[in-house]
Amino acid sequence: MRVIMPNYYKKFVCKADRCKDNCCKTDWRIELDEGTYKKYQGVSGELGEKLRLAVGKDGDGYYIIHPCPMLRPDGLCEAYLSLGNEGLGHICKMHPRYVNTYSDREELGIGLACEEAARLIMTDPLTDEFEETADDRIAFKDDHAEAILKIRSKIIDFIIASDDIGKIIAGILRYTQSIEAEVLGGQYKTAFEKSILPYAGHRKRSCENISEIIEKLFDMEILDKSWTEVLRGGKENIKEPDGDFDRELKRIFYYFIYRYFAEYSLDGQMLSSVKLAAVSVIILRELFKGKSIDDRINLAHMYSKEIEYSEENLENLCFDFFVDEVFEVDEIIKMI
Repeated sequence: MRVIMPNYYKKFVCKADRCKDNCCKTDWRIELDEGTYKKYQGVSGELGEKLRLAVGKDGDGYYIIHPCPMLRPDGLCEAYLSLGNEGLGHICKMHPRYVNTYSDREELGIGLACEEAARLIMTDPLTDEFEETADDRIAFKDDHAEAILKIRSKIIDFIIASDDIGKIIAGILRYTQSIEAEVLGGQYKTAFEKSILPYAGHRKRSCENISEIIEKLFDMEILDKSWTEVLRGGKENIKEPDGDFDRELKRIFYYFIYRYFAEYSLDGQMLSSVKLAAVSVIILRELFKGKSIDDRINLAHMYSKEIEYSEENLENLCFDFFVDEVFEVDEIIKMI
């Protein structure tokens, strides 16, 4: 099995007590694997009693109750401090890391919803570089997945070659729109041989379209009440001039393509993956206006947490990509 990861992947270290938005405090359902649950049953003394009280159970399995009783006032995890990494459930060990498996490869990454991960994604000088290793797990190539990964590589090369985020997004939107049916029909060679052309977009951005998609976010599940104020500020600043953060937005766009393009394409939703990346950049560009780099990193992680890491919101947004006119390719290009 080939194992591939961004070069910044191994640089990630949880900030723990220094994190401004500790994920242990987030009102997410944190599932606990059965193996760790059984391990907790064997821990003796006060610690064991506290661990067992931290676990709930319902029809979907075991989970850590909220707020987590193992989170100390200083922001550190008592389970980790007492038992080490093996004292954590699978999700607590992994987050914000993720793993996607395609064909004969396993792709690793870190999610934008973590503020330290967002900092690496947006600022690390090796964002465009990857490390590849191999292990002794048996894996077989899948022709359909290989074709999609080859197309994704072509798209990534196009992203790297240009610094104009507008031309990048518009060109890739038009390219995926033109090849999606061919890929679904197995015409991989025809699809791959088509060129991705930079497209300048419109001279004047459609503030109405941008306002409409931000308005849609108000109607979605809100995980943090302060997100509403963030969206309101973004909507009020639509007509303000853009700042100089195209490089950060390009890296965020790259992140969404790396993480979702193959997954969505294998599910028959190639264009939706690019729309997700494009719309995310369009929204974040409005939120970034007038903000410092630290604030922009915080806004990116907040956006990811509210949209990308909410299964309900992500599903609703992807459904809208199919049915709502404002998410048609030409309408998205008007917002660039």
